Order: sequence, then C-alpha cells, then structure tokens
Amino acid sequence: MAKKILGALCIVIAAALLILIDNTCVKLTHYTVKSGEIPPQFDGFKIIQLSDIHGTEFGENNSVLVEKIKRAEPDIIVITGDILDSIQKTDIDIEVFDALLPQLDDVAPMYGVSGNHDISASKFIKLSADWEAEHNIEFLENETVTLTRNGAEIYLSGMDDPKYYDEEKRDKRFYENLAKLDVPDGFNILLFHRADMLNMLLDSEFDVVFAGHLHGGQWRIPFIGGVIDQARRPFPEYSGGRYRRGDKTFIVSCGVGNNQRLFDTEIPFPRIFNMAEIVEVTLEAQ
Repeated sequence: MAKKILGALCIVIAAALLILIDNTCVKLTHYTVKSGEIPPQFDGFKIIQLSDIHGTEFGENNSVLVEKIKRAEPDIIVITGDILDSIQKTDIDIEVFDALLPQLDDVAPMYGVSGNHDISASKFIKLSADWEAEHNIEFLENETVTLTRNGAEIYLSGMDDPKYYDEEKRDKRFYENLAKLDVPDGFNILLFHRADMLNMLLDSEFDVVFAGHLHGGQWRIPFIGGVIDQARRPFPEYSGGRYRRGDKTFIVSCGVGNNQRLFDTEIPFPRIFNMAEIVEVTLEAQ
C-alpha cells in the first residue's frame, strides 16, 4: 500500500511540474520556408513571430522573452494579434506591451495586425496609433509594405481581424478585407490572426501566412496536435505548427499568453504539453 501511495504521489508531482513548466516557460520553435519565389538576396532572412501575448510576462518586464528574441537576431518581428485581452485585464495588457516595445525597438522593425480581442477593445485604434508614433512598429490595416534587401524585394501584407463571431458577418468582413489588399507579383507574406480561417486563403496569392488565435489547442497530444479550439471544437486543423497546403505554407503560433478560463469560470484553463512559444522562420531561396 505504501508503494502504491508513493507511486501515485510521484505521478501527481510529475503532472504538477509539467503543468507548471508549460505555463511559466517559453520556448523558441524554428522553421525553414523554402521557395523559388524568394530572391537570393533574401536567403537567410529571419522572421520572429509573437502571437496572443495577452499581457503575459516571462521574467521581469519580459526579460526572458526579450533575450530569446535578441539571441535570434531577426530581420523583422511580426505580431499576429491579441496583444490585449478585451475581456479580462486590458490595462495590464497595455502596461506589458508598453514595457516590451522599447526593448525591441533596436532589435528589428516590427509589424503587427489586430486579433479578435484587440479589435473588440475600444482603446485599440488609439493605442496602435500611439505605439506606431513612439516605437519601431507598424500595424498593417489591410495593407501591404515592401521589404527590401540588397536591392531585392518581397512583400508583407496584414489583414485586420474580421471582428464578428457570427459566421456570415465574419466571412463577409474577411473577404472585404482581403479585397483591399493589392498583392504584387513576387514572394508574398500575410499576417492574419485567426488560424481557424486559413482554408479561406487557399486560393489567395500569398506564399506564406502567419497566424495564431488557437493557443496551440490549449492541450496538445504528442504527434497529433491540439485538442480544442477557441470555440470548443475538438482537434482543430491548424492548432499550431507549420502546414503545407499545395504551394502555400501556413505558420501557426501556439502563442505567448493564455487567457483561457475553464468552462465559463474564473479558473485558469492551463496549457498541457503546450509551452508558450516564440516562432522563428528562416527564408531559404531555391
């Protein structure tokens, strides 16, 4: 009996440690994207993606997060939505992002798009304008910018979150936003928050799409993927990782933060086998 109790206690302690690590640490995940559309001058171009920050900190003033990003030496940093948490603690989220931005200003140019929580927060339009004025960041509101390197060009677009949860209104807004983008010939990257809508981009002209939103499926089963999406649907197609669909690559971040609550309570819904994630993507010309 004593051995059984000790064994059970060891399992409980191991599970508790796993949950603690998954919810207090952040990892860096690296992918390579290869394409004949990438100019040779952009070979080795490095992109860091942050998504779903939700006011989360790793170390004082996000020192752990910043150090990992600095060590990666990115050419650009992209932020794919949900800087804020419009439901829980928006003021705290603003303070966290206000402290993070000046630490990244000299690391690399930053580009961002809105997520569903951002677009739902009445403060976001003014906040994003203030951040742009004070820091090395540009929010792409259904627009495209040109990235240059040694005389060559690639293109980076950003789409606003479609805001609505009613599917008909959401899809209508999505296609309206997509139609505003004038996609040039060449290698094209899109920033768009909602990974659960990626199949709507299969016929688009984008070579790579960076997304987030699903927090890795909250719980992950090794070699299978995320367990549940934000609408509590099981086993989402794009919970987190790199997905190849024809000539397109979808990069879905498992996210930095976690604002999920368990069954409409105030009890946090922990990540399991799903550590917070910084994504690093290196472009490789073919």
